[in-house]
Order: sequence, then structure tokens, then C-alpha cells
Amino acid sequence: MVTFEDRIESSEFVKTLLKRTIKIYSDHLGLYTTPETRPSVPFEEYGANSSEKKLKIIFRRYQIVSDHFKKIELCKKLISSETALDYCIENNITEIEYYQYHYETFVTTTISLLDLLAGLGNEVYNLGLKKTKCNPTNFNKFSKSKSRKSALILKSFEKYLSQLKKERNIIIHSGGYESEKIESINSKIINNELIQMDSILLDWFSQQKKEKIELLADSIDTAINKYSEFVLCFFESMNEELKKI
Repeated sequence: MVTFEDRIESSEFVKTLLKRTIKIYSDHLGLYTTPETRPSVPFEEYGANSSEKKLKIIFRRYQIVSDHFKKIELCKKLISSETALDYCIENNITEIEYYQYHYETFVTTTISLLDLLAGLGNEVYNLGLKKTKCNPTNFNKFSKSKSRKSALILKSFEKYLSQLKKERNIIIHSGGYESEKIESINSKIINNELIQMDSILLDWFSQQKKEKIELLADSIDTAINKYSEFVLCFFESMNEELKKI
């Protein structure tokens, strides 16, 4: 499986950011290693000038986006895990609770990625949005000509996620979402202690369950590939502005 980390290796935005920040972090870490040279402000806030301070903030926002995307990828890994049933038995939860939880985590984590991207763009373009106001709507509303391309990409990504956003709202506000994908898995889970079946029929249900889980995992994998395309396009749209900082 090609990971998000693999994909961003070719990103010009990431290359520029790393090139600009590695020396800054190296120099600053040197200052903070001894009491005599340690600045009075926290490491995250220190900078010899406004450019260094801004680049450190941008790098941190980028790290948050990158780590968040890894959480999305982890959902797919856990859903397709061959040890899922063992985990359920060890932790006294049902199989459907396991798959429901990780699918809902996938949905909510994906949608929150939009706000994190807006937060990153807010720092690159210095739009002045408060952290609680960083979302695609405000990013688009307060964008200037130089950030218009990035705003359009983020808006397109949000539109692409419109159905998933509806699912997220149900999960958050109604306490759960019974998706067709999860229901298709649930319909193939048989408790042999409650329902006695011969081995042939049990094997059939087991195979059907496995296929439904694979379909869910594959659909998530396809979605993640598309998400990464949007994120990388968003990154690249900010590269020229990043070079000016």
C-alpha cells in the first residue's frame, strides 16, 4: 500500500518547507540545549525574526495535517486487520461494534481534515483567521487573489466530501450512523452459540463476511487515494507563497 508519506516525497511544497525549516530547527535546538543560551520563550514560539517564527508555525501545521492523514489510513488498516476477531474477543466487544467504530472514526477524521488544511493555508497566506474559525467556508470567504487557487481546491475537496459530511453530522448529532456497508457486514455475522448451523453454512457466512469487509476496506482505500490527490494539490498551490516567507 502506497502511504500518504510516500506520496508527499515528491511534493515541491514539502521540499521547500523542509529545506527552509531544517536549519532553523537545528539552530534553535542548539540554543535550547543549555541554560545559558536558552531563550525565555517556549521553543515553538522562538524565532530570530518573523520569518523564522512563521515557518515554524507552518511546519507545525503541516505536521498536524500529515499526522491526521495517517490516522485516516490507520482506519483502513484496522478494518482489514486479520486479528480483528481476536481483538473483539479479548476486549469483550462485538465484531460489528469494532467495524462500526473504525468506520465512524474514518468518517469524522476525514471531515476534520478540511479544517486542518484551512488552518495550514491560513498561516501560509497570513489571512488572520482565528484557530476556531479555520474552515473551508471562512478560508474561501477571506481569501485574497494570491490564495484564490488554494481556496478553490479546498472548496472542491469539501464538495467531494459532501456525502461523507452528511454521515459525519449524523454520527456527531445522532450518536451513530448505520451505513449500508456496515449493515452488509452485520448481516453476515453469525453467533454460533445462539444460532446452531452446520459447518458448511457457517463457512459460507464467514466467507461472505470476509468479502463484505474487503469491499469496505477497498472503498476506503480508493477514497484515501482520492483524498491524497486533493491534499497534494492544495500543498502545491501554496508553494510559491511559501517561498516568499
